[in-house]
Amino acid sequence: MRVLVFLISLVLSSLSCAKEQNITEFPSLYQGVWDVSQESCSKKWSDTRLTITASAIEYWESSGVILKILSDSPNYLRVQLSMVGEGEGWIKDAKYTVKDSKLTETLDKYEPFRRVLCERIPKN
Repeated sequence: MRVLVFLISLVLSSLSCAKEQNITEFPSLYQGVWDVSQESCSKKWSDTRLTITASAIEYWESSGVILKILSDSPNYLRVQLSMVGEGEGWIKDAKYTVKDSKLTETLDKYEPFRRVLCERIPKN
């Protein structure tokens, strides 16, 4: 229970710090729920699911906000993210491309990871 409270406080403090710094938002093209396949999209839980809203990005066991947009073109986004998860915080660079409702994510030196669009996030 202590771990859960600690994780929630880390996420909230990271998000409040991000708001204080006027963090940039994710472009609408990237906002949505993404997963490795349409079959995975239909499942209640998936450890490969990724949710991107205007203000945050959420993975299975971590979440974060944009610190900086390093490069932005019509279908390519490179960002620096402030992340929290599993009791830790870190900064990571990530690259995203979108084509035909498919998101490709490249992190540091890892191979690109591809996901399909499950659903768009409704605009408020």
